[in-house]
Amino acid sequence: MERHDGATLLLQGVTGSGKTEVYLQAIAEALRQGRQAIVLTPEIALTPQLVDRFRARFGEIVGVYHHRQTLRQKFDLWRRIQQGEIKIVIGARSALFAPFPALGVIVVDEEHTSSYKQNVSPRYHARDVALVRGRARRAAVILGSATPSLESYYNARAGKHTLLDLPERASGVCAMPSIELIDMARELRKTHASPGVLSARLKEAIDRRLERREQSLLLLNRRGYASISVCLECEAVENCPDCSASMTYHKTQDCLVCHLCGMRRRRAEACPACGSREMELVGLGTQKVEEAIRDLFPQARIIRLDSDSARGRTAWIDAWRAIEKREYDLILGTQMVAKGLHLEGLTLVGIVSADTTLFQPDFRAGERTFSLLSQAAGRAGRGDEPGEVIIQSYSPGHYAIQLACRHDYAGLYEQEMRMRRPLRFPPVERLISILVSAEQPETAMGMAKRLDSLLRNLARQERFAGLSVLGPAPCPIERVRGRWRWRLLARGERPAAMHAMARAALEEFDQLASRRKVEVTVDVDPQDLL
Repeated sequence: MERHDGATLLLQGVTGSGKTEVYLQAIAEALRQGRQAIVLTPEIALTPQLVDRFRARFGEIVGVYHHRQTLRQKFDLWRRIQQGEIKIVIGARSALFAPFPALGVIVVDEEHTSSYKQNVSPRYHARDVALVRGRARRAAVILGSATPSLESYYNARAGKHTLLDLPERASGVCAMPSIELIDMARELRKTHASPGVLSARLKEAIDRRLERREQSLLLLNRRGYASISVCLECEAVENCPDCSASMTYHKTQDCLVCHLCGMRRRRAEACPACGSREMELVGLGTQKVEEAIRDLFPQARIIRLDSDSARGRTAWIDAWRAIEKREYDLILGTQMVAKGLHLEGLTLVGIVSADTTLFQPDFRAGERTFSLLSQAAGRAGRGDEPGEVIIQSYSPGHYAIQLACRHDYAGLYEQEMRMRRPLRFPPVERLISILVSAEQPETAMGMAKRLDSLLRNLARQERFAGLSVLGPAPCPIERVRGRWRWRLLARGERPAAMHAMARAALEEFDQLASRRKVEVTVDVDPQDLL
């Protein structure tokens, strides 16, 4: 902080280790030097608690910025920054651009979170932009996480970042929670029937918390009621007509919803393919879990928190205040409740299904599952009473789940690197995604192959030595919003050369007569390859 050299610090601390206190003290030093601070949080959901803690320490010089604010609120914040009334801004990724004249420190909390990447134009990763702005302003950048992204940890081990370690929980906080893994396949064999939403062990643990007036959190990273509507006669699934995806049934709205394009329609009473009326809802979402736990625990005060239930401008803040006052016994939600929240009365975390993100066709699936489980587990036992975590899974032997149960980030890093090094995937090398889409599948495929030819010809040149091209291949989700999608990947260790090669290929590609039939989307360091 005192050197003003734009250093980057990776603060790896287990959940409850006091990372926020480190942020507060670093910011206090920046203020003492007459400088300002930005604190980024991955979810608007985390903002109220952070703001409360920062204002308790620094008073009214703390401002808030996020996309749910009105234009008037944003303008007022900008004006107060320019007048010197606001010296600390807390918010999601766009808060990074707060116009401080003497920026001293940038905090990127939960830096591993993929929501820091903006996936619409202009595409940028807030963590990476924070590093650039920190260097430009000679401001310290603190990347904080219990489960750092492999990219950040790799850079720390390579000496690009300074690694700071908080391996134990802070004094006054109970030790890391115990974790129990429930094999749901064994439960199924044991009962010769579906075990339902919750295993017997998890039901028993919730009952104990209700008796002791302690809070419990249930996590399922899938919203809606049922993931598919399927015909039992011909096995046809009700899919979105514009996307390569099944439609999710939302019981609260009594309709099917495509989570890719937002299309809504009524659920078919008869199968569109064969006419059978034997249509069944299959799969699990937060709405179905809510229905089940209301039946199981009629005396419990239950709240569901996901992007469907927290739609209003102040909905999350109102919900958080009520949870903090212990007006709810059972908190059910998606990943938005798994990160950063500090509730001293919460002693049980139940992972309804650890498998939802595990088998996605993305090389980061294991890393993301580990992070989600570890972060969710860290919500338990932050007060005087010890915490307990129960994880339900049909794949309990998977390395990501096993390592999360042992709080073993180092083991996760080594396992992932063993798989990624031979593939030369991040963090070993960098990627640029070039996605070609068209209304006709043949056009998308043909133009992707034309672009591939241009890229490969360039990759043979000496100035692009060491760069390679992967693909083209249809995206795992092949069609979105009526457009067929093919992807190419440029891979290499030299970002400037990769950018130059992609730019040269696209300039030549733009000269083709058929270019107007397709859309091309370039994404540097992609976080989503679906």
